[in-house]
Amino acid sequence: MGPGGRMPRGDGRKAKNVGKTLKRILSYVGKEYKFLIIVVFVCIIIGSLAGVAGSLFLQKLIDDYITPMLLSAGLPDYTPLIGAISIMAVIYLAGVLANWSYNFIMVSVSQGVMKKIRDELFSHMQKLPIKYFDTHENGDVLSRVTNDVDMVAQNLNNSLATIVTSGTLWLGCIFMMFVTNWVMALTAIFASIFGFIGSGMILKKSQKYFSARQKE
Repeated sequence: MGPGGRMPRGDGRKAKNVGKTLKRILSYVGKEYKFLIIVVFVCIIIGSLAGVAGSLFLQKLIDDYITPMLLSAGLPDYTPLIGAISIMAVIYLAGVLANWSYNFIMVSVSQGVMKKIRDELFSHMQKLPIKYFDTHENGDVLSRVTNDVDMVAQNLNNSLATIVTSGTLWLGCIFMMFVTNWVMALTAIFASIFGFIGSGMILKKSQKYFSARQKE
């Protein structure tokens, strides 16, 4: 415990029931921000697909426009290339706007949830007996109202969007890999699976040595 009884971050405290805690936190979002969360999910999907589509379109831009134009003997016609670049710019612009939108909305949602939790926490603290405050340091009580609630808001702002973005990008990349070359896609997938299995076996074997080393 830090000075003034303040519990530092990363002190090892964990929720007794992670699933119940997560469900309760998400209930704050679902009650008042259901529509905004749907908009966030749509924006995340658009932003992720725009990033994947932009990479695929870059290949078509080089193979179908730039390379034939460089190999042509006569005066090149830049009109198709300009049109393709314009389409590519629109795709990336849509991705940028979608990413900015979901980040802006998630900040508003997380701040609203944080205010709701603090209001309920403050209301609950008003009902606590004096004995509670006599047996708990002021720093610990303040830390729960400030640091702990801030941490919940930060994780809600970052983790939820990261999970959806990573999942969408992963599915999009897998799809594009099969569209480009299904043999190479299967090779990469099986190689990744074997790599994860091997890493898991190594970690499982080395965990006991790591724990013994920590106890020394």
